[in-house]
Amino acid sequence: MRLGCSLTLSPTQVLFAVAEFLQNEALAFLGITFPLELQITHHGLTPLPTLLTHHDSAFRLHSFSTTTFSCALCLDNKKGTACVRLSTCDHVFCHPCLSSYFSMLIREGMVSQVRCPDLDCSRKSRVARGEDDADPPPPSHCDLAAIVGTDLANRYDRLVAKQRDEADPMVIFCPRLQCGRAVRKDPENIKLCLCDSCGFAFCLFCQRTWHGPAVYCQLKNKVKIVQDWLSAETEEVRRMLEFKYGAKNIDRLLRDYELEQETEKWKRENTMPCPQCGVHVIKSYGCNHMTCQICKSHFCYLCGQPISAGNPYACVHLSFSSKPNNSSHCHSPILSYPLLTYPPPHHHLSISHFNKAGTSCHMRLFEGVDTGEIPEDEH
Repeated sequence: MRLGCSLTLSPTQVLFAVAEFLQNEALAFLGITFPLELQITHHGLTPLPTLLTHHDSAFRLHSFSTTTFSCALCLDNKKGTACVRLSTCDHVFCHPCLSSYFSMLIREGMVSQVRCPDLDCSRKSRVARGEDDADPPPPSHCDLAAIVGTDLANRYDRLVAKQRDEADPMVIFCPRLQCGRAVRKDPENIKLCLCDSCGFAFCLFCQRTWHGPAVYCQLKNKVKIVQDWLSAETEEVRRMLEFKYGAKNIDRLLRDYELEQETEKWKRENTMPCPQCGVHVIKSYGCNHMTCQICKSHFCYLCGQPISAGNPYACVHLSFSSKPNNSSHCHSPILSYPLLTYPPPHHHLSISHFNKAGTSCHMRLFEGVDTGEIPEDEH
């Protein structure tokens, strides 16, 4: 064999030269490098990688459609054409069952439970298997849209984003009803919040229009402010309340609260509210049958229960003597020196509130009456 102009090689040398070329120089000569990449020049034709991907997807779909699966929800055997495979875990359910289940959860707002319902994907099973992430992954947006439709899938995404924002301590929602978008707090300004969506500037604490850093929030619910102060477990919480409402305002609310509690305690111990209008009444003298001066209702001063206005003294017989009977504890502010006899002979009226045996007010109509307290004009 003759190579070039003056070099003549023997057949053995040619064989060795070709073998060395194939072993060491052929890949470089053909432009092949590792890792191997499929580079195809096409003119208006579908690229080969895309064709291969589509072919693989079509083959998988055909295989899934012709296979029979057992739905873990209804336990029926159905063809793949009536089923859905979740891409996150490859579990298969029939479309009507999974669609109804996911749709109900999304409509009710329980988006955290929109997970594969198979027992192998439950939290308990994942913990038993020692998996790092105990919570099962949520379905992909494509899977969810194919199962429940685009509208419910978009609602799911909105609710998930809202729950994520609500759990973030640095996120607050715009108080404007027509907006309600999530607003991230400014770490450099504790009070001021600015909505990026509608441009509304508002106070972080009172949710009202921005009133400036030197103006304290309005005292809308004074009782809750005092309760928050009294139930605060740390001084940091109380300092935050002072920063929000002002230390002097907090002190004033605490003083008013203590005074109000003392007043309510005195009213509970010394007065009885009218069961009709709620006005507190204090008895200065007389029997325990009270008449409210505001609504004219009749009630018992001992227990506060309403009593008959027509005949509150039914079955109570009053007789009179010329002098007081010191052995009797009953006295009326209207009748002088009454003596109580019970039951009266041949009396058929209904039993009154003070004559019902077994009650706390039984025979106590004139309890606490002092004859010395009755005004002179009533004798």
